[in-house]
Amino acid sequence: MAEDIENTQEQTLQQKSSVKVSRNSRGYNWEVKVYDDDVDKALREMIRIEGDCEKKYGNKPVEAEKASYAG
Repeated sequence: MAEDIENTQEQTLQQKSSVKVSRNSRGYNWEVKVYDDDVDKALREMIRIEGDCEKKYGNKPVEAEKASYAG
């Protein structure tokens, strides 16, 4: 029983990776979130997913890219 509670707590602390795709008057826009303990692995996965989105939906509008990378 205590083991089940421990496993449940561990699962709720992990963040899930996600892709959000939206369409507007200028085309498609997407947001990619990748979580992994290995930063290099997470970055490679994010780049792969971004490439897949570009192939499927086309390039993001320039304004959207600037907004998503603004600090």
